[in-house]
Amino acid sequence: PLREIFQLLKKERPNILHLNSSKAALLGALTVRLIQSSIKIIFTVHGWPFNEPRGALWRFGIYLASWLTALLSHAVIVICDADLRAARRLPFIKKKVFLIPNGISSFETLPQSAARSALANDAPQDTSIIVTIAELTRNKGLSHALRAVARLMRERDLPMFRYIIVGEGEERAQLERIIAEEKLSEIARLAGFIPGAQSLLSGADIFLLPSLKEGLPYVLLEAGTLGVPTVATSVGGVQDIISDMQNGMLIRPKREKEIADALRFLLRERKKREAFGAALREKVLRDFSFDKMLSKTIEVYGQ
Repeated sequence: PLREIFQLLKKERPNILHLNSSKAALLGALTVRLIQSSIKIIFTVHGWPFNEPRGALWRFGIYLASWLTALLSHAVIVICDADLRAARRLPFIKKKVFLIPNGISSFETLPQSAARSALANDAPQDTSIIVTIAELTRNKGLSHALRAVARLMRERDLPMFRYIIVGEGEERAQLERIIAEEKLSEIARLAGFIPGAQSLLSGADIFLLPSLKEGLPYVLLEAGTLGVPTVATSVGGVQDIISDMQNGMLIRPKREKEIADALRFLLRERKKREAFGAALREKVLRDFSFDKMLSKTIEVYGQ
């Protein structure tokens, strides 16, 4: 990989190398420093990987790699307050860290009826559709979401609902087992990967993001742009977007009862759903525009 990066830099001769994924960032920064190039290195952190729920030895190794990448870079961009606080605790990089939240532009959506049909075409009209769009990985906490839905399914006085997970990944078999064990096949569905899945959010009544680890998730900005009332775990930059019981509901990761309680509340309280959705849309459109992100990034490029 170092050789490939070197050949690419030699061919393109960029003034700036903007690095994103953790592994590529370390290799790219090392390559530039080894060849003693004048290329400016900018590293954007999409959630510090040493905060992932893994073993202590793994986390320490990733911590060292992340710190070295930041040290070798000329500027480090973080996308949420939590990552900014973590960055300022790393030695010798405090003065080159910049907070630039993700920004979003408008996007096309399907008409509500078409989106609902694509998500759950067999659901009666008065059924509430709960949607998660995520890779099927452990960090997304989807097993906890399904077990929370199983709790709700056993209750008799709830409005009808369906839970649709859009996405693909390594945890599919595990999630399918949970659906079978909990007898959720009539309530929950793994819809697989759908290109342009954000276009289906117009058919969602509630958006659920049960992640164990996040940076500042675009999918939450997409749901917010459309005013979809949201339940999300208080991890990473989620708290920069959602204020509990003001424009959505925050829960702790892995807490299946809390997920169930929040979903139950929103299923029953339609007026609160509408209020949360409107407040979230206002927040996202005001604070997380693409133009703001672009202008701040250009400022960092010019320093």
